Amino acid sequence: MKNRIVLIITMLAFAFNTQAQSASNYEKRISQPFHYIQIKGELKVSLVKSENHGVIVQGSNFQINNTVSLMKDDTLFIYQTNVKQSDSRPKVYIYANDLKAMKVNGKTTINVSGFNEEFLGMKTENGASVSKSETDIDPVFAKKDIMQ
Repeated sequence: MKNRIVLIITMLAFAFNTQAQSASNYEKRISQPFHYIQIKGELKVSLVKSENHGVIVQGSNFQINNTVSLMKDDTLFIYQTNVKQSDSRPKVYIYANDLKAMKVNGKTTINVSGFNEEFLGMKTENGASVSKSETDIDPVFAKKDIMQ
């Protein structure tokens, strides 16, 4: 009987821990205007043309804390420091206006909205893919004032 109770408690604790880790949160990261983007990792990225520059990372707390975004000169760098193989990929929404080039390395998928990718220099490596999309942007984050 004691073994069954311990087993049930262990299963419940595991279920609550798994549910807490998979909860989806987001973090706004406002930045200065940038003209170049470099991304490395396993991410789902939505690149949106907007007058407001910024980045939103959506995922579990672990994913948000381990997705780094930083500016150097006029280049935005986004990369992952740690990855849990059991997790889905975090979503990253990038809002920019005047981009010149983008380099993506890793198993990252990018949906581009509002940019003409023929005029945007994009280089993809190691499984990265780019697609044009007008409807794949999450409507919660597509609002014009989300970065304000």
